[in-house]
Amino acid sequence: MSKEIKDKITKMGSDALTASRALVNLTTDQKNKILLAMADGILSDADQIISANAIDLDNAVNNNLTNSMIDRLKSQQEKLLTSERHEAWENVARKLAHEIKNPLTPIQLTIDNIKSKYLKNIEIENKDKFNNNLQTIQKQIKQIENLVNEFS
Repeated sequence: MSKEIKDKITKMGSDALTASRALVNLTTDQKNKILLAMADGILSDADQIISANAIDLDNAVNNNLTNSMIDRLKSQQEKLLTSERHEAWENVARKLAHEIKNPLTPIQLTIDNIKSKYLKNIEIENKDKFNNNLQTIQKQIKQIENLVNEFS
């Protein structure tokens, strides 16, 4: 291995260490934004990589390269396609979770308003049922919220 390559690898290792130390102090949201930006960068290059792999595969077949080299190129291309599909599904899941979560806050606020406005007007024998019904709705909201948080 040449000195130039060793120096590049050493520099990359040093940069990775510096980046990891900086990441420790970031919030989860900040880390997620960085990861999404990195994923977007990879995805933006995906078409070029796939195209280059296809050319390499064609050249390999035309030049009678060994089957192991061809298999490695095919494997890389399949991994990249799979990664691209996973990223697309992650984006769909994130957007879907956001759309599901959006109405939960207004629903919760409406429950609070209903309780404060109508609880005093309900007869004593019906207050427990009224409160139980509102609590049931609130529990369901929390369950949906937890499910969406786990999903996204």
